[in-house]
Amino acid sequence: MLHQYLQVVAVVRDDQGQLVDDYFLEFFAPEQRGSEDAVYFHQHVLDDVHVNGEVSSRRCFFVDRTDLMLGFYPLMRTSEDRQLAVSISAAALGDNIRYFDKTKQGVAGHLVVHEENETKRAGLVGRLFRNTTHLVEIIIPRQAIDKVFKLSQ
Repeated sequence: MLHQYLQVVAVVRDDQGQLVDDYFLEFFAPEQRGSEDAVYFHQHVLDDVHVNGEVSSRRCFFVDRTDLMLGFYPLMRTSEDRQLAVSISAAALGDNIRYFDKTKQGVAGHLVVHEENETKRAGLVGRLFRNTTHLVEIIIPRQAIDKVFKLSQ
């Protein structure tokens, strides 16, 4: 069987324009409990991740679409759950600067990028296409914690 592939070339920067080198993109099924789906995706569907040698904020993700459709989606309990989402986490710049939320670490959120159902897939804003290279710029908010701007006598 011939496999179809797609690539996602991502660059991550913060809302101040600074490149973010230390980040992790996780692919998973958003409606599933546990981690079986994410483990399967990263072991079997994501064939390679290449970090750019000159600019480490740039990464190329090589995805086997055939394994996504024939291996990943059948793991889902129902056909309504058959989605692929991506989330990002980024290491804090220091003790006083965090990404996403200044009051807590590990803020959760995700974006659905693919659906098994072709009709639903057509309505996705950031969807992935077969046999395509996707150039993606991800901009994350930089937040200073409150004590950075606190004055004392």
